[in-house]
Amino acid sequence: MSPDPADHEQLAFEPPLLLTADQAARVLGLTAHWIYEAARRGELPCVRIGRKVRFVRDDLDAYVAAKRTTVSPADRLGEDWRRRPQMALTATRRKRGNARLAASDARPPLS
Repeated sequence: MSPDPADHEQLAFEPPLLLTADQAARVLGLTAHWIYEAARRGELPCVRIGRKVRFVRDDLDAYVAAKRTTVSPADRLGEDWRRRPQMALTATRRKRGNARLAASDARPPLS
């Protein structure tokens, strides 16, 4: 008696249609808390079934694709970034290799 091909199809692995917040967090490399908060804010698409919140893998992939950037930090600041005194000072210190002072420039001042 040969095995029925329909039985073999049932044994094939299929990824789940909906992911839990823990599974979505593992996919994105984030925490479940962040996932829940992003869903609450409407930043991350989700499916609500009663009190349960689930995530579609394709929606997570689309979210990552939308967040991907290829712009350098200097381009994001605009052309006049060298005219801003604090940024110019930090850039100069980085160029000279004084990373400790450059890092201290990036910290916000204490109030």
